[in-house]
Amino acid sequence: MKKGILEVGVFTLILTLLLSTTAFASGARIWMEAQDAALQAGESTTVIVHVDTDQPVNAYRFDLSFNPGLINIQGVEAGPDGFMAASAVKAGLLKVNGFEAEGKGPGADMQFLVLKVNAISPGKASITLVPRIFVDKDGKAIEVSEVKGISLLIQ
Repeated sequence: MKKGILEVGVFTLILTLLLSTTAFASGARIWMEAQDAALQAGESTTVIVHVDTDQPVNAYRFDLSFNPGLINIQGVEAGPDGFMAASAVKAGLLKVNGFEAEGKGPGADMQFLVLKVNAISPGKASITLVPRIFVDKDGKAIEVSEVKGISLLIQ
């Protein structure tokens, strides 16, 4: 009887571990890099959203927030290693999403998105990215272990 209870307990533990490790695909990092991090009001720069993942990315939704009194995101497009379906900018929030049936990646430094940013007035302008959806070909969430935004100095 004790042996049977032990076997059931071990089986349950193994099953729990297997299910918990397959709930997420492998981790990813997302960061931004500006062509010019110091700008004069009225100037523009390009900001690249980079992705490091060991899984192909099939769908995503990112929310990027910024101070619209300091900068304006004039445009967004897919980078050479990324994809994009739609975007919308309103009141300091850029929502961008995409779906790619075959997926993109994996890659250690994928240039996923390209933003065109205009400096409006002096100050320190931050762009913060929140990944709302980030999934692989099986629809499993790709865990994002690190997200780094960017700060631009406008004079």
